Parts: sequence; C-alpha cells; structure tokens
Amino acid sequence: YMDNWSLYGSRNMRLISCTEGGGWNFESNNGYIQVPIYDSGVGYKSITLTKTWASLSSGWHEFTISFDGHNARLFIDGVMEGKSADFSSGEIGYNSTNGIFIGAEASSTTTTPASGNYFEGIIESVIIVNDYVYGADFSQAGSFVIVHEDTTIRAIWEDTWARHYTMPEGSGTEEDPYQVSTASELAYFACKTQIQGQESYDYIVLTDDIDLAGYDWLPMGRARGTNTGFRGTFDGQGHTISNLNVNVSGIAKNTEYGLFGLVDSGAVIKNFSIISGQVNGFDNNTGAVAGYIWSATIENVTNYVNVVGATNVGGIVGQLTRGTTISNAINNGNISGTHRVGGIVGGTEAVVATRSLLGVANTGTVTAYDCTGGIIGYGYSISISGAYNSYTATVEGDIGAYTGGIAGYLVQNCIVEGAVNTADVAGVSCVGGLLGGAANGGSLTTSYSEGLISARGSSVTEVGTLVGGASTGMAIADCYFKGTTNKSIGTYYGSLWIPASISSCYAIINGIKNVTTGTFANWVILNGMNNGNPIQKDLIFEGMTDQLPNTADLIEDWIASA
Repeated sequence: YMDNWSLYGSRNMRLISCTEGGGWNFESNNGYIQVPIYDSGVGYKSITLTKTWASLSSGWHEFTISFDGHNARLFIDGVMEGKSADFSSGEIGYNSTNGIFIGAEASSTTTTPASGNYFEGIIESVIIVNDYVYGADFSQAGSFVIVHEDTTIRAIWEDTWARHYTMPEGSGTEEDPYQVSTASELAYFACKTQIQGQESYDYIVLTDDIDLAGYDWLPMGRARGTNTGFRGTFDGQGHTISNLNVNVSGIAKNTEYGLFGLVDSGAVIKNFSIISGQVNGFDNNTGAVAGYIWSATIENVTNYVNVVGATNVGGIVGQLTRGTTISNAINNGNISGTHRVGGIVGGTEAVVATRSLLGVANTGTVTAYDCTGGIIGYGYSISISGAYNSYTATVEGDIGAYTGGIAGYLVQNCIVEGAVNTADVAGVSCVGGLLGGAANGGSLTTSYSEGLISARGSSVTEVGTLVGGASTGMAIADCYFKGTTNKSIGTYYGSLWIPASISSCYAIINGIKNVTTGTFANWVILNGMNNGNPIQKDLIFEGMTDQLPNTADLIEDWIASA
C-alpha cells in the first residue's frame, strides 16, 4: 500500500511505505525488482533493478523515483538501483480528460494507461517551482491520478521571478497605474498571467531601472488562445531593464518567449531599453520585447540582448499579427533561429491586415536557415518605412532560401520605402541586397543597399543586388546598389524573377555602373556625397528637398557615362 507521494522541486517523486505487490504495481522479473512506467509516446517501459526482493531486509524501505529529462531512476533508501530506457516524451503530463500522469505525455491522444502502467495513490502535495500549484486540490479518482474539475495546474519546472513577486503600488487604472520600481514588483504580472491564468488589462509605469538578476524570467502573458495575455499599457518612462534571462525550458509548448510572452489586442508597450541578459526560446515566437503580438503597438524601445529561438525569432518581436505597429525600435543584439528570423521582427501571420514597421534599425548579426532579414524574416501584407540595417551587422542565410538586407521574404502587396542596408548579405538561393524575395505585388522605392552580396555554393540561384527572387514581382523605383559580389549575379534581381516594373535605379557592381530607364527626377548629385553618384532626395534630405539645387544636367551626364 502506498500512503503518499509528492513531487519535489526538480521533478523528483518520492514514494514512502510501499511493499511488493502493493498499490504501486511493483513486479518481480526473475526475482529482481521491476517497476512499470507508462510513456504515452512509446507505451510500456520499466525500471529493472540489479537488486532482488530477497536481498531487501524485512521492514519498510524508502523508494524514490526521479525524472531528469527523459530518464526515470529508482532509488532505494537513497541509493540508485536502476533506471529506465530513454523516454520519448514528457515526464509529467496533464489533459482535461485523463488528468495528471507521471511518465505520460500531456496530449489529446493520451488515453487511460493500461492496468499496471501508471502510478496510483493519493497525492498529498505537489511542488512545482513556485512551491505550490495554483488551485492545488488533488485526489485519487478511479484507477489513475486526476485533478478536480475546478483545479488549474501549470507545470513550470524552473524557479523564476514569478515565485518571488510583490504587489506594486497603484490600482492599475489609467488614472492610477501600477508604480513598478523593483524586479519583484514587475514579476507580479508574470505570476498573474502565467500562474494565476488571468489576463492583464493593467496600466503599468516603471519608476526606476529594473534589475532582474537572481532568477530566470517568466514572460508576462502566457500564450495565444489562452486568454492570459497582456492587454494593458506598459510605459517604461525611459528606464532600463537589465539581466533579462528567459531560459524557462519547462514552459508549456506554444508559449511565447520574451519580456512579454503574448501581447494581446489593444496593448501598448513603450519607452524602455533592455540592456543585458539573454532570451532563449525553446519553441516558436521569440523576441526580446515580446514573443507574439496581436493588434498592439510597440514604440520607442531598444534591445541589446542576444535572442535565440526556432521559428519566428526577432530582436524586438518574434511574430506580429493583425493591425500591429512597431515604431522607433532598435535592436543591437545578435539574433539566430531556424526559420523566419529578423533583426526587428521574425515573421507575421499570412493574413491580410494593416501592419507597419516605422523608423526601425538593426545593428546585430542575423542568422537562420531560411527567411532571414536584417529587419524582418517573413512579412505578409506589411508596410516598412524608414528601416536601417547597419554595416555593423551581417545577414546570413545558412541552408534554405530568401536572405535579404532588409527582408527575407515579402508576400501580398508589401510596401518598402526609405530602406537602407549597409550590411553584408550571404545566402544560398534567393539572396538580395534589400529583399531575398517578393511575391504578389507591392512596391520597393527610395531605398538602397551597399556592401558585399555573397552567394554560397555551386548551385546558387536567384541572386540580385536589390531583390533575389520569387513568383509575381513588385514595382521597383528610385533604388540603387553600390558594392561587391563574389559571383556573377542579376544586376537588380534574380534571373527568373520579373518585377512588375523597374525605373530610375542603378547598380554599381564591383566598380561597373549599370543604369535603368527612368527620369531620375527624385535624385541629386552633390559634391562630397556618395562618391559623386546620384542620391535620393527624399531619403537623404527629407523635409528640405525644396532647398536642394537642380542637378538634372549632372545626372544626365552621369547616366550617359554608364
């Protein structure tokens, strides 16, 4: 008979008072002690010990099961006596139908474990990082362990700031916002959304710089579809946030990673800098400021920390959706992932909406397998205006397609204007100084790229000084490239990609001048600027173009010399 067990802080289950053949379904395998384990990904597993039942002295013994990753180990009286084969998935699982399982993955396909392949008994206590579980009320029901219907459980393995929160002053209204001056006060909103499972409509202001040293950070706002996002207003009032370390591998899948996880409809986040730390996303949607944004606004933010993730990884935001605007945002950290990775934004959803990036800049290296951009990895129905990717950065597409100084791949009538790339760009296929690829209309105007375009491999395809390649082209006007390439590439775009139109553009490739047709009405040539080459008036002299001299004759002579 097993009278109690409890889960300790690092995934350890301790079993007290158990005899052979009792409720925990110990077995005998040729006299050796064997404990069945159920893994939903594989099915039946077991721990077979080197110790026999006969070798145990009479009386009670303490048995301890530990789960450290995917291996289960059995200890008798504090001495490890055996371990299981590697589990394919999950150490502790929960779903609404079958409740909590130890050794079974939480998924919609998890069914009641077969007799003997589960742990049974009364749960007296569960300790999950925060030393408690919200609504912790457990009982034995039927033949397997479940929780009561009115109980909420969040399995967060690591210790985080959310455990150590204190209530800030204020009531959270626009008239009386929460006044946050310490890390523990900021952690209240992580606890509220992640552990207590509530949405936050709060108004929050920082009244001092925040230092998050001491614990990992659990993002404010859990995950899309959970009604636990941040919908309020967060005003940093010019303060800094240091030692932001997001490294919580035990967060449930589909959680978003960053200072904020899910930023939901109507939220405003503004006026602060993240100056040190590291953001590691163990799943999709990872950004220093926010993992996932839905119809919200971000303005006047700066990031200095490196960000690592999988799909949709950005220096500011991992993925943005619907009517979202990001303005006056700067990323200085190095950003890396696998798919849809950008200096400011990783990617967007593939839904027509009004999305804007206004006055954004990146100085950090951006690296991914495909859809890699200095500003955005993948954009659908988005407008980009006044974007700068610095010469201090590099943009590197490792294996797949679409690498660009500004954007990896743009789809569905995207608009790019006033964009400047001075970073080196390297990729395998669909590589461009400004855009790796573009499809389904849109426009690219008043922009330029300078630096090295490096096409890797012997089977390089679709590489151009401005745009790499895609299907249906966009209109290009008033753009230029000035730099070097390591291979013979398309003068303006990849060989198979045909733009809707191209005019008033030029490219100086390895010192050789190329000029398209067009009036070049929006250009000037000024002594001491751009090595005597034409430069776009609206891009360089915005707001004072009426004060510039008429240099049409100089431009005409310059074109004739091409």
